Amino acid sequence: MASSSTLELLLPLVIPFLIPRLIRWFQGSRAPAAHNAAPKQKIALTWPLVLVIVSLLVAAVVQIVWTLAYLPDNVFMLTGLKFQAPVDIIRFRLQMVRKLTVSDQTLLDKLGESSESRLLYAAYGPQALMECTWCDSIESYRLYTMSSMLQRHAGHIGLVLVATAFQRTNVLRPYAVLAAVAVPAVELYYLLSFDIRHNIAARTLYEVTWLFWQSRFNAGIVTGVTDIALSVAVFLYATGRVRSGGEPFESKHEEIMGDFKELQTRLDSVAQKLRISTLVKELVAREPDMRKQSAQFSKRQTEDEAEILRDPAVVEARAAALAAADLPKLEKSSGDYAKAIIDSAKNELR
Repeated sequence: MASSSTLELLLPLVIPFLIPRLIRWFQGSRAPAAHNAAPKQKIALTWPLVLVIVSLLVAAVVQIVWTLAYLPDNVFMLTGLKFQAPVDIIRFRLQMVRKLTVSDQTLLDKLGESSESRLLYAAYGPQALMECTWCDSIESYRLYTMSSMLQRHAGHIGLVLVATAFQRTNVLRPYAVLAAVAVPAVELYYLLSFDIRHNIAARTLYEVTWLFWQSRFNAGIVTGVTDIALSVAVFLYATGRVRSGGEPFESKHEEIMGDFKELQTRLDSVAQKLRISTLVKELVAREPDMRKQSAQFSKRQTEDEAEILRDPAVVEARAAALAAADLPKLEKSSGDYAKAIIDSAKNELR
């Protein structure tokens, strides 16, 4: 059943998900080695994230197993009979394959009512044919199948929204939601655009378009694979093994606040040293002997500095430095450097 329609379902999911990653990977591979050499800080998983990852994996396994093993039987494919075979022959052949159930009897009775019932069966499946008591037209059967299909995907979309609601994983939300919504969107497109009369001219079973089974199979496999990929992505992003090129504002805000806290700690240390220095100066000023020694030391230090400045070699070096210095150029360079720092800080906060 996984024919070209499988690729048609996969393409709108894979292309928008992979292209940004490929571009980012290509840009990262061309970045300087020093930039890539920065170690990635690994972060411990929290219990909510562990629960989300386990839920995604369980949902993926259930979805794939149900799709592969528990899709409703197609009585025509199961018996190998033609699409136009009489109901009595279908009942006899099906009874040879397995024991008939009450649902089988109901389904076979529905298939024997009219030729249109077989077209509805191929397009909308056995549940719509047996369970929809108010369906009396093609549009009503289509509406019943559409509502059932949207109910199946609503829970999956909700799980994706929960998985990408965390600060560490919200960067995945656009891609995950796009993939989760694209599956029912593509399925809905084929459901609304399919003409059940397309199967009237089918001579063999393989010429019949079994829309119900193809859509269920493809959507189930794609949804399961998407959940597995999302669980891996959540694990990598949540543990810091992979970081996005553009981090959310909350992460940048936390980093900036961390830098400010570190700066505050250093400023507190400097202020403490200044207070100690002031206290020492006050003690020196109160003691006559220490005040006299401090005055002598200051006088001697001033005389030594003056003597150094009068040295011919120092005078010559200072004159050469002032002559070589381009003060307007230095002022312009310092201004450009300060502007570059401010612009960089603004870009980081965006």
